[in-house]
Amino acid sequence: MRGPLLLQWRLATIAGGFLFGLFADRRPLGESFLAHPIVVYAGIAGLGLLVLRLALRRPVPEVIPERAIVVGFALGIAAFLVGNYRRASYLAALKRRIVDAAFTKFRRAGGIGFPGARDPHRAINAFATLIRQ
Repeated sequence: MRGPLLLQWRLATIAGGFLFGLFADRRPLGESFLAHPIVVYAGIAGLGLLVLRLALRRPVPEVIPERAIVVGFALGIAAFLVGNYRRASYLAALKRRIVDAAFTKFRRAGGIGFPGARDPHRAINAFATLIRQ
């Protein structure tokens, strides 16, 4: 019974960590320390171990060794960081593409009626302001 449950534990912690990492920047539960997605992830992982203990009516280390629990949790934290990085790099690339496309479009139009059309830095800042609105 150790093999399949161990694999499920590791997959669940990795998937949970990655998904929580994707939404870490948004802070959907608030700004407090206990509402940080990595703290919520750790709480849910601990709750999962408690549910496993109650469901099997045996101590968890008999089913999943302590090292495997720690390794699974560490893999989940690593997946959290990967998910957080993926989201941040994706959003940065998306913003760059939008700004570049908009800037190119206005440059081709001659920058008529656009503040700072002659100064590229002012134009990019103005585009960023337009995009945020």
